[in-house]
Amino acid sequence: VQVVDLGVIAGTAPKTNACFWLSFIAAASHVLGPDHQAPDMAIWTALREDLAAVRETEASHLQHAARNGPRVDAVGTAADYLRRYACDRMATADGCERWQPWFANLAGDVNAPEGGGASLVQYMAHVAGLRTHIFADQLNVVQVSEMFGIRIKIIPKDETWAITTINADADKCIFLGNDDTHYVWLKPTDV
Repeated sequence: VQVVDLGVIAGTAPKTNACFWLSFIAAASHVLGPDHQAPDMAIWTALREDLAAVRETEASHLQHAARNGPRVDAVGTAADYLRRYACDRMATADGCERWQPWFANLAGDVNAPEGGGASLVQYMAHVAGLRTHIFADQLNVVQVSEMFGIRIKIIPKDETWAITTINADADKCIFLGNDDTHYVWLKPTDV
């Protein structure tokens, strides 16, 4: 396994804490072929050319250490686009209905739904932060897995943090490492 650290800054209007989005794009580019039929074809169509360009880039050239400044290359622009797209989907009425119940009541908000969870105000504030500077969380991992129809296996730094694998398509699986603050792509040496 080769550890590919793509950094944390992506896009032409640089956004921080983008390590999940960058790592996902790099990993997915090597697993999803041009004929992939994603459950969400809109995002797949929008990113297909960037994913092909990333696929042709040597992993050593994707390393953050080999770069200087924000990622405005194919992996950076694709990661930024995916991040915005995912956050926009989370902010729709359907997205709120699907994801808001899973957010924790972060500040003991008295407007939170009965039985716990985040209020709509807390949820929307979190989604707005995800667009620009908040690290992706487990709900983003699930969401992206579903959008692309791909299995995402997170390998934690500490095995006690291990979570179950997300999505069932064993033929299309990517591996990401996480130390509770930073994602990296764990690239199999045969890819």
